[in-house]
Amino acid sequence: MTDANEIIDVAKKYRDVYGLSVIPVSKHKSPFKDFDVVQYRDRYPTDEEIESWWGDKFKSAGIACVCGKLSNRTVIDLDTYKNKNTEDFINSLVPDSFLAPICSTPRGGQHWHFQYTPSLGNIQIDNDDCSIDVKTEGGLVVLPPTHGPNGNAYKWITSPKSNPIGAIPPMLLNYMYIYNKSVPDNGNKRSQTVTNGNIVFNEGSRDNTIFHVANCLVKGGMPEEEIEQLLMLMGEKLCDPPFTRGDILVKIKSAYKRENIKEKSVAEGVREFLEVTTGNFTVTDCHKFLDLVTKGNKSIIMALSRLVKEGKIERIGNHAGTYRKVESGFEIKDWKNASDKLFDFDMPLGIHKYSFIAPGDIILISGVTDAGKSTFAMEFIRLNMQRHKIFYFSSEINAGGLKRRITKSETDIDKWNFVFSDIWDNAVDIIQPNDINILDYIEPPGGDYRLIPNIITDIHNKLKKGKGIAICLLQKKKSTKYEEYEYGAGGQMTLNKASLAINLDPDYPGGKCTLKKVKNRRVDFNPVGHFIKYKIVKGINLLPFGVWETEIEK
Repeated sequence: MTDANEIIDVAKKYRDVYGLSVIPVSKHKSPFKDFDVVQYRDRYPTDEEIESWWGDKFKSAGIACVCGKLSNRTVIDLDTYKNKNTEDFINSLVPDSFLAPICSTPRGGQHWHFQYTPSLGNIQIDNDDCSIDVKTEGGLVVLPPTHGPNGNAYKWITSPKSNPIGAIPPMLLNYMYIYNKSVPDNGNKRSQTVTNGNIVFNEGSRDNTIFHVANCLVKGGMPEEEIEQLLMLMGEKLCDPPFTRGDILVKIKSAYKRENIKEKSVAEGVREFLEVTTGNFTVTDCHKFLDLVTKGNKSIIMALSRLVKEGKIERIGNHAGTYRKVESGFEIKDWKNASDKLFDFDMPLGIHKYSFIAPGDIILISGVTDAGKSTFAMEFIRLNMQRHKIFYFSSEINAGGLKRRITKSETDIDKWNFVFSDIWDNAVDIIQPNDINILDYIEPPGGDYRLIPNIITDIHNKLKKGKGIAICLLQKKKSTKYEEYEYGAGGQMTLNKASLAINLDPDYPGGKCTLKKVKNRRVDFNPVGHFIKYKIVKGINLLPFGVWETEIEK
């Protein structure tokens, strides 16, 4: 998992900073044999116990929180791998401003952390809407950085440090109460408050409560007969005074009428959204366009499902709530009379001798930190700035730092002719289609590196509108004697649209440049795998240290 001392420190931090009662668990999320969990519902583990567990008795154990009053925790476990609608449906029950500590699980689910809710029991909901488990008093929930049986780790998506826990949002809580078996029973009293919110069954409130529950059940897709049965039970046993069957049927009819009107208007809105959008989009994008208060509304999901059946959109892979607009149109090109002019420029270390580049191409540079990615960019600028207009976009160095780097070896900075920016939001939007673009380096929104191949594809598509090229720099992990990292952030798929791909790795006293992909070859052999060592001089020059060779020659 990780170093024992680190795990001990993490366990103590969960206890001391966040007030969690923690215990060791096996990789199967269960306590070890003969381990007494119950006592830790009422008391925190001592330093000696924590150090003994993870330092001696259970060295490979994971960390789990004992949910309930002591830890002030009720956790909702979203089993998205069981039901792909789960996340969208649960999101539909929380406001746009909703924030909470959220943890990803090894199998692709999520743990949502809330303040302890004593009126909720440990329940499981598994239907067409969602698949969730509620962990409260006495329940166990595994915490990062524990690893699951498949080797994947629990990870904080939104950490408790930046997202303090709050109460479960009312709509989500009301939905779970429908399945809750531990609603307090105050003897024979009909009037009882089921939540600490606004769901009350006494006179003056019972109408709104029954109608609200009917709406939730209708939206959830429960059969009408079952809705009537459940609401009759609530009307007779909880409402004061009781509701008649006729009253209940009126509420159910009104709920269906409201849902039908809303579904029709939402469906029309989703189709309008589709008319003005292109490429990929999410359920959240639809909400923003329709200006709805809640996220993941089931009416939107149903409207999108219809569009999938009609062939207007397609779901994207395993990403719940992400779709692609089907674009059936295409433009015929006169390839016989098309220009086949190549891009005229030089590359650092003589790489251009192996590969030619055409307008619209992408060059991918994946490099370990301090291996010389930015120096490669500066050397490229120096070689070509008198022939081409170059835009250098950097997220690593600001204008002052760039000036210091150049003036280390240059007295005449006026001859450095390029456009520089260190403030940019979207890598695709800033691309200049008719010029040379250097992006140092690409960082995906929200830190989701799975998006990088898509970003590179979008850059490639934008370059088709002009005669320019893009040099995309990526961070790459440093290889060790135990594991080799071949690709930059985003993985192997980042190479898909690249005409030329290069890796930069540290190699004392400088670095090593390796050709990973050469689509357009100037030579009559495959140069992939060829490498050359180099030195970094004053931060702006990348000079060869030897000659190009292969591992076989070496």
